[in-house]
Amino acid sequence: MLTARHYLLLLVVLINTLSCGGGVSSEPAKANSPPTSVNSSSTPKSLQQIADNALKNSDVSGMILLSQMADEQPKVVSSGLAVKNTSLFKIASISKLFIAVAVTRLANENTLSMQDTVVTWLPELASDIANAETATLLHLVTHRSGIPDFDSQPGFSWDRSHTNMAATLKMIIGKPADFSPGMRYQYSNSNYLLLGMVLDRALGFNHEDYIKNEILDSLGMHNSYLQQVHAPQELLATGYWDGRDKKAQEYKIPGGSMVASVQDICVFMAALNRGTLLSEEEAKLYPYYYEHTGWLPGYQSVARYDASSDTVIVIFTANTGGESSNVTERTFNLVRNIARQ
Repeated sequence: MLTARHYLLLLVVLINTLSCGGGVSSEPAKANSPPTSVNSSSTPKSLQQIADNALKNSDVSGMILLSQMADEQPKVVSSGLAVKNTSLFKIASISKLFIAVAVTRLANENTLSMQDTVVTWLPELASDIANAETATLLHLVTHRSGIPDFDSQPGFSWDRSHTNMAATLKMIIGKPADFSPGMRYQYSNSNYLLLGMVLDRALGFNHEDYIKNEILDSLGMHNSYLQQVHAPQELLATGYWDGRDKKAQEYKIPGGSMVASVQDICVFMAALNRGTLLSEEEAKLYPYYYEHTGWLPGYQSVARYDASSDTVIVIFTANTGGESSNVTERTFNLVRNIARQ
């Protein structure tokens, strides 16, 4: 059941989630386009028309749209040569929702506490990472830790694969904090890298196995993978960043590494937002968003829930750069308009 806090989070996320793409805060800006008005003469009347029109007169080469209302079966369409309805996709920062749920579930089981600090579980980082002794897991989950974002550091490039957690973490070792924990919100991928490490330590095994067993398998998400390397590569959509093929470029860092089908993300979003994923006790503890965007080179995604129409909307766009962010946001508005009719 949706609580008052749940609805408040949904309102807040419309403001904040556009800065949370692909696990990156430095991604190309996503314009928050105003809702598209419904015009009987010009507005597309179907998902397929929306998808096809999105590719016309733009540099977007492929898109998958899903809309799932209440108890109805999902409606899925695709457009472009790079994708099919069943294509897998790098979902980037949508992965953070899965980590947030895992932290919440383990906190509810008293395996860890939201008030634990980074050094509670990773004492070896006490002198290396700013705010490690004062930033709590709650601060990490909610991007209020003040720990600097590794992707904004000199030497980091989104044009390269990022597969080594230790090397990625090294980019913020010795760097000053951006602010004191809890003082404000600032999106940082470092938060979820550290959460992945904390979960591994608290569980005593890889947190990806926990997410697979406790979330993916329990929801029947059999077309979802914690790492790109485990996914059937022939089913992975080809994504383009300013015309460059980025399918083979890997990103293994927690909070941005997952690959999934649009149907599986719908299953997860429906369970998270309609109250079947979290128990009543877990829902009271859960501190993060109920929707997210994602951005990795060549791949951007939107996974949202429209409470007024009880509709899950998922969009996968197989392009980054150019007009792709604006096209993706306008497409979401059009799909939402149809859902609300």
